[in-house]
Amino acid sequence: MADGRSMHDYRIVVVGPGGVGKSAMTVRFIQGNFVEKYDPTIEDSYRKGVEVDGQACILDIMDTAGQVSFSPHLATSSDPRSLRVGVICCVCVSQTWGRIQEEFSAYVFPLSLSTTQLFGQWLTSPPRARRLRDQYMKTGQGFLLAYSVTSTESFEAAAALRSHIMRIKEDEPDIPVVLVGNKIDLEEERVVSLEEGRELAKKHRLSHFETSAKTNHNINEVFFCLVREIMQWRGKHMRRSSVVETVKKKKKGCTLY
Repeated sequence: MADGRSMHDYRIVVVGPGGVGKSAMTVRFIQGNFVEKYDPTIEDSYRKGVEVDGQACILDIMDTAGQVSFSPHLATSSDPRSLRVGVICCVCVSQTWGRIQEEFSAYVFPLSLSTTQLFGQWLTSPPRARRLRDQYMKTGQGFLLAYSVTSTESFEAAAALRSHIMRIKEDEPDIPVVLVGNKIDLEEERVVSLEEGRELAKKHRLSHFETSAKTNHNINEVFFCLVREIMQWRGKHMRRSSVVETVKKKKKGCTLY
């Protein structure tokens, strides 16, 4: 690739709303154990060697802090005036309407009871933290996009975050993304069906898995699937680059009369 990294290195970014189990999934894959409690504000990186389809791979995994969380301490009012307060706060910070549109473009979805929670939490996220997350996304070669099957709000936010990834990776619209519905061990608390997850994945042409970090269900499969998609993505872009380079060489060899 252009950054000179080995073809056997894979840079993976795990993204999703807070509280969906991103860190639990990552730690389960890296260390093989389940972490019940962790600090959702910490962003951590891991490096692990694995073999996928007979190829030795080094995975650089960035576990991002929750882009949006659903804290019970935030206001839950569905009154549109609550949302308006958030927008006014954003005006003070962003200065221009264009900046507001850029900031909010990836987070807009139908107003629900917890929408004001989403905006409130997002507004309190420090600009430096948002820039850092965006930088991770810019350098990522593949994404695990997680939501919790026990939270409709996290499912909606995951869909919005997918749009955010596409905006950041605008030069690579086919970047590999795998959609992951976590916490299926909490079946009695499920509010997002398997069919809903599949439908969202189909809409955006994503692979889809349901997982449980607690029981280790599908954890390895999710990461390995993403590695395979990155392999295919790299191969396609290498062929495309080769064709472009060949065309350039032919043009250099032309003689004008």
